[in-house]
Amino acid sequence: MTSHTLSLASFDPFSEALVCTPIIPRNTQIPATRARLFWTVQENQKCVELQVYQGESESPDENTFIGHTKLELAKAEENSPVEVEYSYDLNGIIHLTAEHKGFSKKVEVYFDSRNPEEARSQLLNEDSRGGPDKSEPAVNFVIHRAKSLLGEMTPGPRKTSLAALLERYESALAEDSVDIDDIEDELLSAMDEL
Repeated sequence: MTSHTLSLASFDPFSEALVCTPIIPRNTQIPATRARLFWTVQENQKCVELQVYQGESESPDENTFIGHTKLELAKAEENSPVEVEYSYDLNGIIHLTAEHKGFSKKVEVYFDSRNPEEARSQLLNEDSRGGPDKSEPAVNFVIHRAKSLLGEMTPGPRKTSLAALLERYESALAEDSVDIDDIEDELLSAMDEL
């Protein structure tokens, strides 16, 4: 079982801050593979910075930094999907795969969750040399897309239903519920039908 949640830092446009979005929740049976969809936040966004953390906090500063990489993106509309998949094995190795869906843009990298200090030291050295660029937003997530859609919808049964699904999803995330994936799939399906 995983002793800590493995998450990805993603940009929350509402708080205008990076938050940790869980991908493999704590207490998941190992080996484990889980994926989540995120969305770009700008038209023709050039890349996404993928920062891997372990820990239970929503704040990256309160979690343990594991490692990072970049995914170069194709020119695309805002809210184009990026799928991020973590595979976690018994040796503490995280295999991250990220793909700009619908384009031939993909990155794969391995991180050792047992040596987080080495990863943090590498990041600090890169910061002092001026890279990687943290000013560009990372990726967005399901909540941003759902709230954007809700803001554009006129009142009615479909809006009420989507709002209720979003509320269920946010509650599942807050409680680290085992139903997160099912609720997320239901929410994504509802958004795709609009």
